[in-house]
Amino acid sequence: MVVVLLLAAAMLDIAQQNILRASLVKDLARSLTATAQPIALQIGSATPAQLPPLVREEAARSAAEVRVYSRQGILLADSQSSTLSAAPSRDVEQMLAHPRAVTQSRDGAMLGVAVPAGAYILELRGPLHHIPGTMRAVRSSLLWATLLALLLAILVSSLMADRFARRLAQIVAFAHRLAEGDFSARIGEESAGDLATVARALDATAARVETVFRQLQESRREMETVLDSMEEAVIAVDPNSRVHWVNRRVNSALGVSVRPGAALVQIIRDPELLAAVERALRLREASVTRAHAVAPGKVFQVSAAPMLGGSAVVVLHDVTEVARVEKTRRDFIANVSHELRTPLTSISGYAETMLEDRGTLDTQTREFLSIIARNAARMTRLTDDLLTLARIESGENKLQLRPIPAARLAREAAALFSGTLLDRNLPLEYGPMCDDAVLADSDAIVQVLSNLLENAAKYGGGKILVGARRVQNMVQFSVQDFGGGIPSEHLERIFERFYRVDKGRSRESGGTGLGLSIAKHIIRGHGGSIWAESELNHGSTFCFTLPLAASAEPSSDLENSANIAV
Repeated sequence: MVVVLLLAAAMLDIAQQNILRASLVKDLARSLTATAQPIALQIGSATPAQLPPLVREEAARSAAEVRVYSRQGILLADSQSSTLSAAPSRDVEQMLAHPRAVTQSRDGAMLGVAVPAGAYILELRGPLHHIPGTMRAVRSSLLWATLLALLLAILVSSLMADRFARRLAQIVAFAHRLAEGDFSARIGEESAGDLATVARALDATAARVETVFRQLQESRREMETVLDSMEEAVIAVDPNSRVHWVNRRVNSALGVSVRPGAALVQIIRDPELLAAVERALRLREASVTRAHAVAPGKVFQVSAAPMLGGSAVVVLHDVTEVARVEKTRRDFIANVSHELRTPLTSISGYAETMLEDRGTLDTQTREFLSIIARNAARMTRLTDDLLTLARIESGENKLQLRPIPAARLAREAAALFSGTLLDRNLPLEYGPMCDDAVLADSDAIVQVLSNLLENAAKYGGGKILVGARRVQNMVQFSVQDFGGGIPSEHLERIFERFYRVDKGRSRESGGTGLGLSIAKHIIRGHGGSIWAESELNHGSTFCFTLPLAASAEPSSDLENSANIAV
């Protein structure tokens, strides 16, 4: 405000000086012109000889300098000097060119007015010495007015600035309290004005933030309560794989004290768990695996999933008892199968030996022996399948993965099974075939294809169609029959062990109910998937996929998928 007033006063001083001087000069010129008119009437009728005394008389009466010039610019009479100039001056030339002109002396001290006076030109000159004094008086008045305005402006601006500074300091203190987490802070502005409007808006914002923060705190407490009440151990990690939060179950489940901020790799050394967390953090993919090295003597099912902000959450479910029961079941099946193989072999051998003696056996005895031999052979196949499944699930049946052309696998399986198809008078045809190499164990995949071909021969009809085609980074194998098909409610369960769509017909055909279950475990061990498609009275199609050799990952994940139970 002070600077604005100073600038305004300076501009006003400059403007009023120019305007006032012009006004004073104009008033003096107007006064001299009014005085010159009656004098010009007298001068115009006088002779040159009468001019000097007449000029001095009029000069004394009008208190101004009086001069008379001829039309040629010759000075004829001067009230201030008796010396006359024969040569016209610049001012005289101006008067001759412009009658009634207003001129000013070179030193700026005198102002002249010229008017025609008959055969002469009359000039009256008045002093300008009073103008600077008048201007100084006006400037002095303006200076005092400016100083008074400055004092008032300083006082008012100081009061306003102090009030504004106090209100602004309240807002700054309010902002600092909010930054420190005190959401109950308020400005409490009661006055009017733009700053008060801003203060009230900030108070409303702070109230809303406080409400939302309390709701978030309440939601977090509820979530922590829920997570703490879980039987599973829950660990939240930040994008740098450092522990952000754990529930109460973690310390008891892991047997160690887990502190937030510690690196997860320093607490847990299990490679499966760390790999799952890495996939969740880097690839933003959820994964489920089993960890055996998290705590001594314990097995955990680990679920790792990405969260917003680049973090991840890990849930550890203790499945030690489940793993123990599964191992006991596998061991039991393997032991029973081993124990059954010897007596079954003996029964089959004795029955077949007795059936070879055609002379001493009657028809009924031979029928009984045939039934014994047939069921012993079926029991032998069942024990063989149980042993195979047990070895696959326990990881003993290690897959030897190597690149093999897909068409070659399909043709090998078809060639091995061609004799059976000829006996049953079933034609075998090839569908679309691709020569892309897949990463597979040839014996295991041929076993899967043979199993599917056997099922198609037993339960299908018409012809059998075998194909292999590329689908993105996988090769899809298919075995299609044109029989009665499978009802849709059975499609999801036919890969379960001992599950039969038509139990009576399956037993008559000699099936064990384990072939598709074995095929499922083998395909999943390769990193692929298997499924069935069917429509009643239009046949069934069994499909499975294998990864391309070029896209398969030569990492421990693929080795684990081939060596452990899926």
